[in-house]
This record gives sequence, structure tokens and C-alpha cells, in this order.
Amino acid sequence: MSVFYTGKGDGGESLLWDNKKIDKSSKEVELLGNLDELNSTLGIIRSMANKNLAKRLLEIQQNIFSIQANIFYIIINRKKEAPKFESEKTTNLEKEIAEIEKLFPPQKKFIIPGESPLPAWLDLARTTTRKVERSAFVFNKTKKIPKEILSYLNRLSSLFFAMARQEARVEGVRENNPQYK
Repeated sequence: MSVFYTGKGDGGESLLWDNKKIDKSSKEVELLGNLDELNSTLGIIRSMANKNLAKRLLEIQQNIFSIQANIFYIIINRKKEAPKFESEKTTNLEKEIAEIEKLFPPQKKFIIPGESPLPAWLDLARTTTRKVERSAFVFNKTKKIPKEILSYLNRLSSLFFAMARQEARVEGVRENNPQYK
């Protein structure tokens, strides 16, 4: 048997727990996949970031793994409690955003991503987080996600926007706004 694949998902189902299968096109698998995509995106960013930003991104990746565990426990109806996700995590994001906001005037225009690699990757993390958030709200319509997780995801995308602006400033990059011509 291979270490890297089982071949059991070739029929369109994923094996979850205790031989419970779930359709690969389900909202549950979509949400877990979007979280995995976000975590991988953060891994790319972390590999090119300075020490402080890399440390912060690793903390966020750890939080995403906790979110994935919570979602998984909801999916399988596991009686054991999932890792606790405290509202303090969202409060910390809000404080971090507020600190970055102090450095900038109010943003009144959209910014075109791509003037520099690191801020562009952070913009991708922002949009990927928005995708995660949308799929979480779809999932939440039938299986309730703790409100602390939903709030965290909402603030996380805002943090990535702020981080992208901060990194562009550190690099001395002039960001462009759409001209709508």
C-alpha cells in the first residue's frame, strides 16, 4: 500500500472516520479543501517572509488546523470535544489590524495586487480566506460552526489586506488603483 494515496477515493467519495464516507463534491469537503488551500498559501508566503511575519503566519496556520479539526468533528458528529477556539483569537486579530491601520490614511480606492511578490501573495491569502468564509457560511446553514470561528475568518481576511499594505510600504512599493477606463 502506498504512503501517499489509498486509491479509495477514486469513486468520488472520501473516507473520513470509522469507514464513514462522504461525497467529494459535498459542502463539507469543499470547506475542508478551502481551509487546506489557505494553509498551503500561507506556507508559500511564510517561506518568503521575514522572521516576524513568518512567525505570525505560523500561528495563523496553527489556528487554521484547529478550525479544520472543529469542522471535522462537526462532520463526523464526534462526541469528544474539538479543540477549543477562543474568541480571544479574533480580538487579537482586531488589535493587530488596528495597529497596522494607524500607519495608513483611510482606504477609499481598490488596490490592484501585484506590484511586489510578498504583498501580492498576501492579497491572494485575503481572497482565499474570503472563499473559506463563504464556504463556511454555506456549511453553517445546516451544521453549526462556532461563532468564534466565523468571526475569526472574517477578521483574518481583513488582516491579510492590512498585512499586504504594510509589506508594500516596507518594500517602498507604490500601489496602483484601478482607473476604470
